[in-house]
Amino acid sequence: MSVEIFALTGLINGIVAIFLSFLVYSRNRNTINKTFTFFILTVALWSIGYWRWLSAETSLDALFWIRIFSVGSILIPPTFFHWVTSLVNKERQYRKYTYLVYVISAIFATVVFRTNLIIKSLEPRLFFDYWPIPGDFYAVYIAIYAIVLYFALSILKKNIETANETEKKRFKIVFWGTIIGFAGGATNFLLWYGIPIPPYGNFLVAVGALTWGYAAAKYNLFNSKVITTEFFAFILWLVFLIKLLLSSSLSDWLLNSGVLLATIIFGILLVRSVNEEIKAKEKVSRLASDLEKANDRLRELDRQKSEFLSFATHQLRSPLTAIKGYTSLILDGSYGNISGKVKEAVDKVFQSTEGMVLMVEDFLNISRIEQGRMKYEIAPNDVNKLVAELVAEMKPTAEKKKLSLDFEDRGKPINSNIDPGKMRQVIANILDNAIKYTPKGFIKVKILEKEDKLLIQISDSGVGIKKEFLPTLFAKFSRAENANKINVTGTGLGLYLAKMIVEAHGGQVWAESLGEGTGSTFSIELKKA
Repeated sequence: MSVEIFALTGLINGIVAIFLSFLVYSRNRNTINKTFTFFILTVALWSIGYWRWLSAETSLDALFWIRIFSVGSILIPPTFFHWVTSLVNKERQYRKYTYLVYVISAIFATVVFRTNLIIKSLEPRLFFDYWPIPGDFYAVYIAIYAIVLYFALSILKKNIETANETEKKRFKIVFWGTIIGFAGGATNFLLWYGIPIPPYGNFLVAVGALTWGYAAAKYNLFNSKVITTEFFAFILWLVFLIKLLLSSSLSDWLLNSGVLLATIIFGILLVRSVNEEIKAKEKVSRLASDLEKANDRLRELDRQKSEFLSFATHQLRSPLTAIKGYTSLILDGSYGNISGKVKEAVDKVFQSTEGMVLMVEDFLNISRIEQGRMKYEIAPNDVNKLVAELVAEMKPTAEKKKLSLDFEDRGKPINSNIDPGKMRQVIANILDNAIKYTPKGFIKVKILEKEDKLLIQISDSGVGIKKEFLPTLFAKFSRAENANKINVTGTGLGLYLAKMIVEAHGGQVWAESLGEGTGSTFSIELKKA
């Protein structure tokens, strides 16, 4: 393996380190990113010095770059220690130790340039023309290097055990990246002491640096998509800068200058575009998260509303039932004869109470449906008989309003798998509405058979429904405009409840009307048994 290969590892390590320092610092200039940038720049200084030293053609040049390389090496432990204490949010706790290692490193850096206590001389080793021979203080420097590194890793390991799950993963990645990167760089020490093993591990320094970068990208120091884009732009700039520096003529220099300028502009625009895309996605993600939280809150409020409604209506039902029962007894004469005026007043109380009881029952049923507590006792039942009974029961009410209520009795059983009580409630509700909202004319009820289905149709000559109200007619609390004029006490829950019950039976219900004053037809479709 030639010297050029090892020199190239220094160049690669330097490019990766400079790129990471620029990337992190440009993202967010907080304390963690500042200390990371300072640390990674010392790795860059060490790497560039390494590259220039192994590329040197004279011993004087080699010595100068070895000293630069050594200064970078000396500054790596304190800057790494500083970054680790910032990363685990213990910078204040270890501040005095940070100052101490910085002072010691400054002393050693001065010694490197002014004495031969660190670098004694240069001589050929293996296939290297200029390899440094350690001075008297070099062993002391290595010992301090090892102690600081061990101390930093101990702090990191201690915080891995106590951190939350996200931070724990991040600290582990940094820990193992450090082991890889520093172990790779340490292979340079062997040849300093005459052990004939080339610094093969130098290839791992960039791996360690990229691992730190991965930890940052994975755990929100910066976005991995942005990293890729910026790294691509950075490499392009570096390639064209090198071409510019190697230009052999004015025309080449001008051409390469133009290409470099265009590449810089293109790279900046590309990175900015990616940044904007990431910010937009993050904004959408935040909005989606906020919306999900709002939806969760609305669901919780809806649940609480349903529970409150269920509780409140249960509490109302008992006194209303009592009022209805006692007024019924008074009207029947169980407590003696009453005058006509009193009877009329009591009858109004009875009618109002009966309406309230039905409304409370609607609320209770809706609450049960929304909470999934509605129970159905489904079995084959004769729908023709059920409808006939309901029409007979409600005929007197229709006749009071001078309305004709007719049912086309099929004269035979038409069975469907239904809960008779629930389906009775649905049909009664629609019949009751037809009577209420038909000032004069007729109400016609019939049952049609269509293969495996049956269709209950209730038609009237009443007020009709505007076409724009038809799509929302079966929604909760929805009422047509003309319905409010005729019956102000309606809640808009009856048809919603009817829809829920019919759909629970696997059927469907809908309304048809040509508009106001044209009457309407309500259809209930069920499967035949």
